[in-house]
Amino acid sequence: MSNESHPKFKELNSRLESCIAHFDAEASKHKRLFRLLRYGVFGLTALSTILAGMSAADIWDHWIKIILVAVTSATSLLASIEGLRKPADLWLNERSVCHGLHDLKREVDYLATGTIDEKTLDECFRRMQTLLSDGSIRWKQQLQPGADKGNRSSSE
Repeated sequence: MSNESHPKFKELNSRLESCIAHFDAEASKHKRLFRLLRYGVFGLTALSTILAGMSAADIWDHWIKIILVAVTSATSLLASIEGLRKPADLWLNERSVCHGLHDLKREVDYLATGTIDEKTLDECFRRMQTLLSDGSIRWKQQLQPGADKGNRSSSE
């Protein structure tokens, strides 16, 4: 039986491809969100500085103060959303998992040029599961630093 027709090879290859596509799409989405929020904060901060200067010069005094409060509030809102959603951390974590999955896929493709036994396929599947699990653990640790340390020490 060739590697490509082996049910475990097909399943592993299919899962690797779908996981890679998923993590690549999610990482790209969180990268865009991070940049949008970060650049929004930069732009609004610059705008509020300009408005504060105009307010000090008594140009359109009443309206400038109202706009300044609105722009400052929007800046705080974007900064808060970024702090809560943590798109930069999520993007880096997803990208790390995606790269690990790409490495494993490349190894599986290389092994497929020869004959892969069932034991090797099982080991590759376990490695994929470990990559996914470790990514989830890293993300939980970033959300709650120190939360998982108690669980690890009790199991060691």
